[in-house]
Amino acid sequence: MTDNNANTERGFVEGAHIVLRPVLEKDLEQLAPLMAQNPCERKPTPWTFQRLKKKFEDEKEPGLWGRGEKYYVAVRKSGGVVGFLIQRGQNRVYWITAHVDDNIDDRDAVGVDLLQAYESLMMDWHDPVRIGCEIIAPEEAKAGWLKQLGYDLEVVFERMQMWLGEPVAVHHYGWIAPAYRELAAQQRSNQE
Repeated sequence: MTDNNANTERGFVEGAHIVLRPVLEKDLEQLAPLMAQNPCERKPTPWTFQRLKKKFEDEKEPGLWGRGEKYYVAVRKSGGVVGFLIQRGQNRVYWITAHVDDNIDDRDAVGVDLLQAYESLMMDWHDPVRIGCEIIAPEEAKAGWLKQLGYDLEVVFERMQMWLGEPVAVHHYGWIAPAYRELAAQQRSNQE
């Protein structure tokens, strides 16, 4: 008798297309090019396998899983890294960077799935009040994923980042926990 689950990825949470989990050493070679592909990073870093491996092996915070910064990978259930999410922050207020491989056919479905899986994980374990995400203006697909999941465009910083040699706007999206949205709506209706 064979075990059909022997080659199935496991993680914190499973979506329709991916499993979301912490980065393992075996992921680094596939993760580095995806991190280099991401056009919107707060501190642009020329990600290479060697640089990522060095960060992974850091003596103070090994494994890309620190107190203030946690790296997640989105892997296909059958294996293979297709995206990542970096979480910064604590105390129920978080900033994320999310990216899905530009070269996969089902990128939009995987992108939405990655964000849904992350939200599910956060709601189950951390009860977040707010999650913020920044993207650059040309990332229309990511804007669609965020909007689909209830993130609102909150502010646009014009000519904030360089992309392909041109200055582009950075769009800041925010997600507010449903309970706090309801509370704000109740307070507005009470004031009317």
